[in-house]
Amino acid sequence: MDGDQEADIFRNVYDSINGVQYDYPAILYWIYVGFMRKFFDKPLPKVNEMNRTEMMYCVEIIGLLNEYLNDLGIDLEDYDISMLSPEQIYFILYESEMFRSLPC
Repeated sequence: MDGDQEADIFRNVYDSINGVQYDYPAILYWIYVGFMRKFFDKPLPKVNEMNRTEMMYCVEIIGLLNEYLNDLGIDLEDYDISMLSPEQIYFILYESEMFRSLPC
């Protein structure tokens, strides 16, 4: 991937999130279920019930990169990204040989 392709990807992501409101209800739900899991051993739900399609929060940006990740052999379609932590997303990405071989 050259610099022009990276700039195009960045521009597409920026254009998609520019002006979009932060999804506070979804992040508060994520914190709540994490608290319930930690202190009451409740299972984590598969879906964030408070997630709103017209809003987003930090980890959901990775969903905008799905087509590029698919080209690298990384498939996030089976996950509700709004229920994943940044660490979980990292480990999903890290499972891909292509991701591990990217220069950083």
